[in-house]
Amino acid sequence: CFDNGITANEVNALKKSGFREYLKGDGPLQTLPFGPTTIQSVPHSIIYDYVSIRYGKKEFCDFPFDQSIPRGHNSKYHRSLAKSSQIEAALHKWYIPLRQRAHWATKVGTVKGQELTRTIPNLDAVEVENSISGTTACSMRESNFGVPLKVVAFNAERGKHWLEFVTIIQEIYNSSRPDVIILNEMDIGMARSRNVHTVRKVAFELGMNYAWGLEYIELTNGNGEEQLATNGMDNELGLHGNAILTKCQIFDPLIVRDLLNEKQFSTQKFPINARGTEIRLGGRMGLFVRVGFGSDHHFIVGSVHKISPGMHTKKLKAYFDKSPHQLLGIVTGGDEKNQFCASAGLGFVGNQNTGTWKADCTKNLTGAGRGDIFCSNMDVVRDDETILPCYKSGKNASVIQISDHSIIKIDLKPNWK
Repeated sequence: CFDNGITANEVNALKKSGFREYLKGDGPLQTLPFGPTTIQSVPHSIIYDYVSIRYGKKEFCDFPFDQSIPRGHNSKYHRSLAKSSQIEAALHKWYIPLRQRAHWATKVGTVKGQELTRTIPNLDAVEVENSISGTTACSMRESNFGVPLKVVAFNAERGKHWLEFVTIIQEIYNSSRPDVIILNEMDIGMARSRNVHTVRKVAFELGMNYAWGLEYIELTNGNGEEQLATNGMDNELGLHGNAILTKCQIFDPLIVRDLLNEKQFSTQKFPINARGTEIRLGGRMGLFVRVGFGSDHHFIVGSVHKISPGMHTKKLKAYFDKSPHQLLGIVTGGDEKNQFCASAGLGFVGNQNTGTWKADCTKNLTGAGRGDIFCSNMDVVRDDETILPCYKSGKNASVIQISDHSIIKIDLKPNWK
């Protein structure tokens, strides 16, 4: 088709940019979200050359289209936008056709959800991206002895307000960044969060590497309110999970997982399945990784979400004890019970009297109860602080509540020997 009905200018641009040659070759195509579906693209360096040759432009409109990003950014921003929109790794690990997901949903009441969960490909695989943050950005090295570890934890409630969360973090830390961000409830390819990779979006905006683990395959578009808001839209991948972001390198990931609560694979009305509207496969889980400048000195970081205290003690102890001489400390965070800390051999660090859930921006309330915690074997340098999940874009703008959980942060002292 390249030789039929194409103008001389188009032929010239396709040829000089390498676009034509690449498409005729065996090079891989990148898969990107595009509205409610996906498209495949040649490498972005070729696209930029093509646009420059064909149209004489250094910039082009946001591609792929992403309505959550303001227009008018420079070409460097667009290159970052294209990279942050990649969902290739998630597609390779967890792609399940929409027809298969719909078929699973019809099995409610006839097959155990845990039985179907066992058929999910790569259930306990972890997506790790170490190419975003340069090695010089990591402060976890011996030359920085005495520098505290700055940690943030947040149940982001789907991650649909990922950009507002980024802005809040930037305002808290000004030109710096926390060393670690622990996130719960982050979507990939869910209609309710615009079918994007919410963790990857946050990571590129903050210049941090990330690890993401699967908690649930979502068989509906979410709870009743979310289903109404996304009526007629499909979930590209239907993935929901937990994540860890850091300026350092990530290695040796581990998933610990509870068995699926069968109430979550049911249309009967329970609080745990949003009164029968939210049907899922998978199970509550914790994601653990090692992070550091290299493999010599490192921390263990965990993102935990309502896993059963005591069920994974033996597995976690073996993971924690693997590299005792190089380990600078352990910290976990997330929407979890206080009892988890002791079951993992760690201490609760923070103020138990400070509420984190259910947050209410209209009442300036961080929460009535402690719904989010830190556990650690490190001393506290600066007590945990609770931050309202409230975003306001301008003086006269209305407040956007980005989650029903507040953001928590803490500074810890590494155990340098």
